[in-house]
Amino acid sequence: MEKYNEIQQIKRRFYAMRNGVTADGLRNAGLGYRYIFGLNIPQLADIAAETGMNQSLALELRDDTLCRESMLLAPMIYPPEMLTADEAMEWIAKSPTIEVIDILCHRLLRNIPAAWDVIDAAMQSENPLIRYAAARLTFNMLYSAPDRADGIARTLSDDSEPLVARVAAQMLDELEFLKA
Repeated sequence: MEKYNEIQQIKRRFYAMRNGVTADGLRNAGLGYRYIFGLNIPQLADIAAETGMNQSLALELRDDTLCRESMLLAPMIYPPEMLTADEAMEWIAKSPTIEVIDILCHRLLRNIPAAWDVIDAAMQSENPLIRYAAARLTFNMLYSAPDRADGIARTLSDDSEPLVARVAAQMLDELEFLKA
């Protein structure tokens, strides 16, 4: 019987769970990955639960920029207590799409001790995708510190990037709803 390393086992799972219709739709929408298996987030979460937290494996998956599912699975298995603010900024900088940033913020960055430091640093970036990460991460932190999130949302609502300004406006709407 052949023995596979962890990456090979995960890639075999991706292949076994692939969804051609979804993968084709993502390709046609312009995603530039070489490999798109079409897995959805619950499927990736199941793989993450079976894999468990594994820092080195997560880094290897994150650096596999050719495969969509690798980049989405990576933040699900990285131990949050091991991630520094500088490393978090590196993860954000290596995130090629909004989808990867959304999963990164929701599954990993909101759970790190330095989350607010990451937000502060990301807000200062000239790169609109990194500022988007600041907005998404703030949205994930909104319920734990609404006053702090309010100030950040007001700052980002004037952002020149429409995507960032839209997320900030959604945060302000959510904060207004919470006050009511």
